[in-house]
Amino acid sequence: MRLLTRLLDAAISALPSDLRRHVVIFGSAPMVFAGLKDDVKHDLDLFVSEDTFGRLVDAGYPADGERSDVPRIALATDVEVFKTWLGVTFPETYVASALREGSRGLRVASLHHVLAFKLASNREKDQHDIALLRRALSS
Repeated sequence: MRLLTRLLDAAISALPSDLRRHVVIFGSAPMVFAGLKDDVKHDLDLFVSEDTFGRLVDAGYPADGERSDVPRIALATDVEVFKTWLGVTFPETYVASALREGSRGLRVASLHHVLAFKLASNREKDQHDIALLRRALSS
């Protein structure tokens, strides 16, 4: 079983059902859905609005205080929820996201938004993904 499959199962099990439609799969996972990668390497990143983030905290999922500049919730083992990402906003990401086969009813971010984030973060580890995304988006 692929890691992404296991992480999606964990996310769906942990997410309150009334909040699932307000969640966007982000990070590298959209590249797996697009066939650009075989699997995720470490974790599953989810993007939510500030309101949904607050509702998760109210439901008992504490925000991690490790980095105040990047509020996150550890929803399940290796499943993280963020309300901010560099280079993108939640409203624009949500509007451009879509349900994909195998996404368990969660929306998947567009490759354009994943590229915008990876460019804005400018991390060495993302350079290969940036090249893959640029090729895919220019086709």
